[in-house]
Amino acid sequence: MLTIENRWKFYFINIMKNCFRYWPSIMQLHWVATYLDPSFRDLCFVTDKSYRSTQLKEIKEGLITMAIDIENQQDINNSPVSYN
Repeated sequence: MLTIENRWKFYFINIMKNCFRYWPSIMQLHWVATYLDPSFRDLCFVTDKSYRSTQLKEIKEGLITMAIDIENQQDINNSPVSYN
């Protein structure tokens, strides 16, 4: 029989497993959003030049991916429906 304390530990562990699964996507979205804010665009708060360069590359890839996804979604929405 699980005690209340053990149930909370089990519950917390399951939540954390789900959070870690999505963590890379959440962080990438965070960096893209940071870049889109004009006051943070140059990432001056990142002191490691190598890390800044890596993040700018990842941000560029993320923006390109999102733009392609938006374009593809618009193509899907504008295409006629076929009932064959």
